[in-house]
Parts: sequence; C-alpha cells; structure tokens
Amino acid sequence: MIGLVAIESVVDYRDKMVSEIVGKSRVVFDIEALELDGSAIITLWVDIFRAAKKAGVDIEYRGCSPKLMKIAEVNGVNNILPLKSLS
Repeated sequence: MIGLVAIESVVDYRDKMVSEIVGKSRVVFDIEALELDGSAIITLWVDIFRAAKKAGVDIEYRGCSPKLMKIAEVNGVNNILPLKSLS
C-alpha cells in the first residue's frame, strides 16, 4: 500500500483493504510505504482488523516502521493488532 493516510482518506483505504480480504483465509498488508498524517492509521488498522475477524480472515500488517510501531504503542493497540516491524 502506498499513499498518505489522513483522516480524510481512511474510508477510501478501508474500502480498498476490505475488498482485499473478501473470500480469502489470510491476507498480508505491506504498509511500509504508507505516509501518515496524525493517528488516522489506528482507525484504519482497527477497522480492517474487525472486518477480517468478522469474516474469519487472518491478517497481518507487515513493514511497520518504528514510527508506526510507536503510534500503535501510544494508542494501546500494539499488542492487539497483528503488526510486524520492518526488521
């Protein structure tokens, strides 16, 4: 995934990502190239995680930069969401 995730673009990203999980059992989202504007990414991650759980799809967010990992930690979701760091 590439682009700026801001509060205005969360719905668009959510729709695209939800369409990726339909009919699958496992999906890995490579989020290394995402740019951030505030903590809108948390809203996106949680929405997709919930949609995947509801659909019975195992997901992973791969390529989380240290900045993304810190945002997840500050927002208290780093131990809930399936985040994998760049390393």
